[in-house]
Amino acid sequence: MATGTRVAGFASETATVALSTTYARMVCNGVDEDAATSVPERAILGAVALQLGTIAGGATTITWYVSEDLAGDHPITGVVTSTIVGQTAATGGVAESINVPWVVTEVAGTLHVWAKTNAGTANCTKAKISFRTPG
Repeated sequence: MATGTRVAGFASETATVALSTTYARMVCNGVDEDAATSVPERAILGAVALQLGTIAGGATTITWYVSEDLAGDHPITGVVTSTIVGQTAATGGVAESINVPWVVTEVAGTLHVWAKTNAGTANCTKAKISFRTPG
């Protein structure tokens, strides 16, 4: 990538991941809605959005964070609790601006979103992290 060339996009996990009151991991390493092929090794993260379905058992919030490692031991965001928002029963999502200014991932192109419900269950049908490169 040439110096000064800015790349922006969304890293996504598109496989459905079951959420409960213990943390589950979504691997965000594919990139959609952009010409980039992966999250650059150095990037500025803008926001995290989780699309949810099959919400049941009284789940009203999602607690989540982003890590650069697959064990979840190296967080690059704080722990965030977001209220589930949606207009259709059992369907909704959460989104938060995180503005992490500079990230150097352990594995270029791979970030991990860890999420859990406050009660009950939900399926995360898509996890997205927006990013851009400095420049």
